[in-house]
Amino acid sequence: MKNKKGFTLIEMLVVVLIIGILAAIALPQYLKAVEKAKMAEAIQNAKVLGESARRYILTTGNMPASFDVLDITVPCTKINDYQCYNKDFLYDITAGDYNVIGVFRKPTADNNIKSQAPAGIAFWFGRDYCSEQFKEGTFACFVRRNLPQADKYSQICKLLAGQTVISVPYDDIYIHQ
Repeated sequence: MKNKKGFTLIEMLVVVLIIGILAAIALPQYLKAVEKAKMAEAIQNAKVLGESARRYILTTGNMPASFDVLDITVPCTKINDYQCYNKDFLYDITAGDYNVIGVFRKPTADNNIKSQAPAGIAFWFGRDYCSEQFKEGTFACFVRRNLPQADKYSQICKLLAGQTVISVPYDDIYIHQ
């Protein structure tokens, strides 16, 4: 009788197959959790920017038109006075008709175009928008319908902001009530 050591080829294939199945199930859930964490980070960043903008508005009576006038430092590379980016996000101040602070999920590592961001977080400080659904101080999570992964970001926005949704020409907007 031979002393048998090691595993057979069939046993090794079964182990590899089981690991593959577990990875196929776990990886999408892991990626969704990572994206949810990044969007939660966007909420926190938008809140901090919004609080700083509110302090500026209370002091001057005007919406900040630049990141330079805020009492915080935004860790990002400037595109212009009212837009900047870092590895994960685009930051935007829209002063004028709507007075919005926005934090947008970057579409790709080398793309800094706000209109191509798949999702974002926004705080309104100015006049009402979308049939008065957005009052001053409203927080919303929005998803670009026409971009890839819109369904994934819709699920994340529902978790982070709530079920109330408004559809505008390009976006589905989830309002935090």
